[in-house]
Amino acid sequence: MLAQTARSTYGLDLDLKRKRLYVALLGFNAVAVMDLKSGKNLGMIPSGWGTTRVKCIPSTGEVLAGEYRDWE
Repeated sequence: MLAQTARSTYGLDLDLKRKRLYVALLGFNAVAVMDLKSGKNLGMIPSGWGTTRVKCIPSTGEVLAGEYRDWE
């Protein structure tokens, strides 16, 4: 389930109210949305370049994504 989706997994967050797992995918520049009950990937939310962190706000259901960029 998750191994197929998360080739380069970094951050994870659970939304127990909605039974969702959010997975920050650095290599895809996206956040995967997993259904905890069925174990299925519900899709990906496009995010910025280098997504490494994800946070769900339980009261609103909003999902925040953090990015990493190597500025040399």
